[in-house]
Amino acid sequence: MQIIRTILKLSGGTASVVDDYGKNLQAPEIKVGIAAVLELDLRTGDPESEDNPVLSPYPFGELSGSGAFYIAMDSDYDRETDPKMLRFDGISLTQTEDGKTIFRAPIPNTATPGILDAVDTAESIPVNVEFAGYEGDNPAQAVFAWSFPMTVRNRSRRMLRKIPSI
Repeated sequence: MQIIRTILKLSGGTASVVDDYGKNLQAPEIKVGIAAVLELDLRTGDPESEDNPVLSPYPFGELSGSGAFYIAMDSDYDRETDPKMLRFDGISLTQTEDGKTIFRAPIPNTATPGILDAVDTAESIPVNVEFAGYEGDNPAQAVFAWSFPMTVRNRSRRMLRKIPSI
């Protein structure tokens, strides 16, 4: 399975796609309808030290109280359009041996009718990705949530027509 690795700088309620040093990068890109895993390396805006300008890992303890997680993808925020692409299962939040905080989630299936129609007329389309942890059950409440942009790119139309489930 393809793994899309991305570093996110988290600051307040915003998330930015960056490199190890905090330089902004293009949004990650996926092909429509692929089964892939999104691996988010969560960082603060602060360098590890004066001698090491690499961004510090986001404190794992601030996020580890979540009982469950979700990832949602949407090409707009219009409730009248196709429902958001959403996953609740197979998601984890871990801390690596070297102290990195990693959010890992299977990407929801992007081969929805609305996305397929959109990429049929455009080479690629932007989507909003939101990931969150939540707890409680009446109602559940998010204890953290961030969003960032991603791009869904068209595939060969000939191949898409041959895939039975699309």
